[in-house]
Amino acid sequence: MTRRPTASRRTITAVVVAVAAAIGLAMLEAKPRFDDTAVLVAGLGVSAAVVALLVDRGLASAIGVGLIPGVGVALVEVARFDVAVAVIPLAVAGVGALLGYAAARAVRADSRSAEEIAPTG
Repeated sequence: MTRRPTASRRTITAVVVAVAAAIGLAMLEAKPRFDDTAVLVAGLGVSAAVVALLVDRGLASAIGVGLIPGVGVALVEVARFDVAVAVIPLAVAGVGALLGYAAARAVRADSRSAEEIAPTG
């Protein structure tokens, strides 16, 4: 009997945070009088980076979870404007997820090197 891999608590937390960010950002974008693109772009990038930092699987998982906030905003964009416009929030979320993944790798590499340097005894 083969055992299926299970998601870690960090990955589950990342998905929950990503879905919450997607709902919040989509609700913000759906407001008729909202027209602050910088706030939306910052929210997408930061939320994607944070959830990618939380994921402890790999690059594909980090990008996949990091794209979730962009999907919420993209759905609102498709409903309001055009399919071509919906690519922009996904691109911003993808860049944020890549930056978050790179930051997570750098932090993990620093912690490993610090463990190697620290004296045991």
